[in-house]
Amino acid sequence: MWLPIAYFRIEPRTSGSKTYLQSTSPGVCRFCGGEAPAATFRKAAHAIPAALGNRYLLSREECDDCNAHGSALEDALAARMTVARVSSRIPGRKGGVKHRFGGDRPSFIESDPANNRIIVDRTIGDDSLDVQRTRDGVRYAIKVPAHRPLDAMRAVARVGLMLAPPTDLAAWDHVRRWIRREVVWPHAFMDEGFIPGTGLKDVVIGVDAHAAPQPGGAWFRIGIGYGTALLSLHLPGPDLKLSDAPLPTTGKSPYPPHEVSWIRVSTASEEPLPARHETIELHVPQLAALPPPSDREIAEAAYFRWLARGGANAPEQALQDWLDGEQQLLWSQVAGAPEPWPPMP
Repeated sequence: MWLPIAYFRIEPRTSGSKTYLQSTSPGVCRFCGGEAPAATFRKAAHAIPAALGNRYLLSREECDDCNAHGSALEDALAARMTVARVSSRIPGRKGGVKHRFGGDRPSFIESDPANNRIIVDRTIGDDSLDVQRTRDGVRYAIKVPAHRPLDAMRAVARVGLMLAPPTDLAAWDHVRRWIRREVVWPHAFMDEGFIPGTGLKDVVIGVDAHAAPQPGGAWFRIGIGYGTALLSLHLPGPDLKLSDAPLPTTGKSPYPPHEVSWIRVSTASEEPLPARHETIELHVPQLAALPPPSDREIAEAAYFRWLARGGANAPEQALQDWLDGEQQLLWSQVAGAPEPWPPMP
């Protein structure tokens, strides 16, 4: 049985007035134990990462040194959630979230919160952003920066420790030490969910404590709802031996494919995960309502595209021509659809 100990709903589209969490020990850092004046508390300590849209909920119990360490962890979480942050249309620290992989890469994808849309600018030849039409809409493949998944998990745990009531801090001490890399959780894992939807929502954070924690079981649970992305982190007790936990309860969405899909990310490595492509699937109702094209229609579209590419002079393009031809055929049936991309040579 889980007992809620903290719940917050952030409204990223409003600036809000600065609000500080309840504190019984202002000027004492709950991460390192440092006290003023030896420890300084000049920086604004966001109780929930600013990258997740929080601009006004702050804490008085994180010193500047721990704040800098926490910012590095938040960078890992922001990198891991690159796709979600762009597709959500939730405002970030500076409004819309813009992602460009590497300073020399011209392509970018950007959220436009004011108009609830996504802006895509792709330069031919730049593989950091790929666009493909599908039967149901459009798929964007975005190159996500390298990051440490373990640090992304620590960033979520840091939110839980920030929001935990002061009277519960003793029970969180092993979590605090894990965040600071003083102890090792050998089988750390976090569940990541995707729920189809419009993306433009408030950010919801909940922290629960187990009513009867047992050795080897989960003591705390942190849940974050950010647009279409869901995060669920179960934290072990002081023995740090939690190896399993049930996946969160699935829900329904009015958007295909309706069911929430979950993946479990597990790692004990401090090594960064290399840059990789992740996808955004945008549903286009007109396409979903169309009957699938016949084999003959697909073949005809592929054949004419093959001719446009040079026919027999480009046999190595046969498979790609087939796929591109199918996409071209699908979009030709949608009234007002944009021209097929990329354009035929």
